[in-house]
Amino acid sequence: MPSQNMSRKGAISLGRDRFLRSTAVHQFLEVVGIMDAQGVGADARGASGVAAQDGGSLWAAGADLARILFRGLPDLAWLKDPQGRYLSCNAAFERIVGCSEAELRGRTDVDVFSAEEAAFFRSNDRGALERDGLHVNEEWLTFRDTGERRRYEVLKTPLRGQDEVLIGVLGVARDITRQHHQDEALRLAARIFESVGESILVTDAAGDIVAVNAAFSRISGYPAQEVIGRNPRLLRSGRQGPAFAARMWRQLAVHDRFQGEFWNRARDGRLYPLLQTITVLRDEVGRITHYVGVGADLSRLHEAEQRSHHLRLHDTLTDLPNRQVIATRLHEAIETRRGSDRSGGVTLLVIGLDGFKSINDSLGHAAGDRVLVEMAERLRVLAGGQSFVGRLGGDEFVVMRVDAGLERVQAEARDWLAALAEPIELQGHAVTITVSIGLGHFPEDGDSADTLLRHAESALRGAKGEGRNTLRRYDPLQHQASLERLLLLSSLRRAVPAGELHAWYQPKLDLHSRELVGAEALVRWLHPELGWVSPAQFIPVAEQTDLIVAIGERMLDTVAAQVARWHAQGRGWLPVAVNLGARHFADAGLPARLQALRERHGLPPGVLELEITESMLMTAGGAPEQRLAELRQAGVKLSIDDFGTGYSSLSYLKRLPVDTLKIDRSFVAAIESDRRDLSIATTIIALARGLGLTVVAEGVETEGQRELLEQEGCAQGQGWLFAHAMPPAEFETWWQVWAPSPGRQDHFDAEAAAGAAPNQLA
Repeated sequence: MPSQNMSRKGAISLGRDRFLRSTAVHQFLEVVGIMDAQGVGADARGASGVAAQDGGSLWAAGADLARILFRGLPDLAWLKDPQGRYLSCNAAFERIVGCSEAELRGRTDVDVFSAEEAAFFRSNDRGALERDGLHVNEEWLTFRDTGERRRYEVLKTPLRGQDEVLIGVLGVARDITRQHHQDEALRLAARIFESVGESILVTDAAGDIVAVNAAFSRISGYPAQEVIGRNPRLLRSGRQGPAFAARMWRQLAVHDRFQGEFWNRARDGRLYPLLQTITVLRDEVGRITHYVGVGADLSRLHEAEQRSHHLRLHDTLTDLPNRQVIATRLHEAIETRRGSDRSGGVTLLVIGLDGFKSINDSLGHAAGDRVLVEMAERLRVLAGGQSFVGRLGGDEFVVMRVDAGLERVQAEARDWLAALAEPIELQGHAVTITVSIGLGHFPEDGDSADTLLRHAESALRGAKGEGRNTLRRYDPLQHQASLERLLLLSSLRRAVPAGELHAWYQPKLDLHSRELVGAEALVRWLHPELGWVSPAQFIPVAEQTDLIVAIGERMLDTVAAQVARWHAQGRGWLPVAVNLGARHFADAGLPARLQALRERHGLPPGVLELEITESMLMTAGGAPEQRLAELRQAGVKLSIDDFGTGYSSLSYLKRLPVDTLKIDRSFVAAIESDRRDLSIATTIIALARGLGLTVVAEGVETEGQRELLEQEGCAQGQGWLFAHAMPPAEFETWWQVWAPSPGRQDHFDAEAAAGAAPNQLA
């Protein structure tokens, strides 16, 4: 309970002075009723009657004054005998104990305080007696009437009478509760001041530093003793000029507060950023007394921002500038030389690795990354300091040369073909990887950064098409391909209303029983002049325009009518899936049209299925989950096509209201020989089954693939092992003659069975 104890020699003693009437102690004893005037006066030897009479008058006056002072003293005052019994107290003490002096006299602390407090007080009394001197300590006292606890500084001293006879212990206590709380607050503030992570610097009104905390020393490197009394200018880095300081002082003058980012110089000379708030402190009359600066060290934040900025502009693997920087630098180079008399121009090389996918597939992505890093380093060395080197993405790099001359750059690039093909050590093997290079030159091959880059990439594709490991410059005749694309788009717009688009059907089978469980409808275009046009030619063109919606609507109506006809022929309801384009999926009116389509053809729910690619869902704007739910409410099933080729998260997938996952054919093709592809397929199957979804494997071409997929739990499959996509009549013939046979490996030849012409699109 006590927080402080100390003892001082110098007990109050009555001494051996025989004229006690003149002593303050005697007056005190008289006042509190321990002695009377007559009894004490009898001890005076040899005093004259006159003196005694005068002394009595003086004593009476002094006693009255002492009693008034004692009773009115704001501090607590009391006297106990050596046994701890109260002899006297003042009015302030009466309020503490809740009784009068008369009621208190003869009682002990046990009678008026708690047992714990009483024991503590008695211990302090004994301490004063044992030390025979002044005893000072702090105590908590509880008011009996209100229960309030207050802190007191207590002085206790032995009180002795004539001949050093011990009378008791005199105590005086002063209320220091407010001071105690203030001291506690100051101690707390001091602890906070030293423990906070932000730098704190305090100056006086003149600007001299009077205090800093530990965080300031940690951040700046200056110990407190080196900065106290100095001006904060010692931290000035010179990075921020007079304008910054002027703005700071203006705001302090108007608002008494300023916040800004300061660049300071640490003790070791390094610069560090500090987000600092400076506050003006004023006294009661408004005069400035101090300035307080509280600052957060932004060094790590700035480093993170710089790193983040670097990562936004550089490839994380090779640390080369990325496509964004490439476009910017190319644009700057072109604009700088546009209309100038510089003869060299701007030469752009796009360099692609030949057969890079096979490295990833055979040796793994770690080996592929090793190749990319090595090629990046070789290009840095070959290009030299006068060239700009960047990575477009994937296995493609760029080198930009300015004012170097086209012929010179072409000659150097041809030399690079051999240098870049030097073997690379991969997993203990010397692997040779060649490159192809596409070249574009400003101004002949493009008058803008975008055009020049696009043309150089086109030249790279041409180089790869010519056999790889070669250099090819952009050929203006490639514009012919763009013209052909335009003509194709025009023909396609005519083909939709002209009925030139047809639905072909590829069966879906149960991988265990080989029974027909459904089909996928695939669009085919019979051009009146060109004949059958591959979907790979016209679908990408259509997807870039609203034609994909018209094609999708035509396919849905055609398939719905065909499914209804098959049912009318007694074949039952065969579920058929139709591929949905991104623009079609985004069409807000699609759910309502699907509902009307089903009603028009009399299709029950679940017969029509829409296949939506994983990548399309990931890039779809708005709320794809809501759109999928609306489509399901329209009575169609939903399937995610080409699953595994996108980057959808599992948490995202589980929210999608879909029925089926289709394993992309790229994972099925090599499951017999590539454990990674088999592992991916197995994972997709397990994932789908865990989510309660049906799994369909695309591109099943061998019995071995079918067996592996069946063993892993894949329910359905489609592919050439069973049948190609077929026109409706051929599909019906296949349907009639197909007999499920577990040991069967040959696929059905619908064209031979129907006597039809060879299917060039299978």
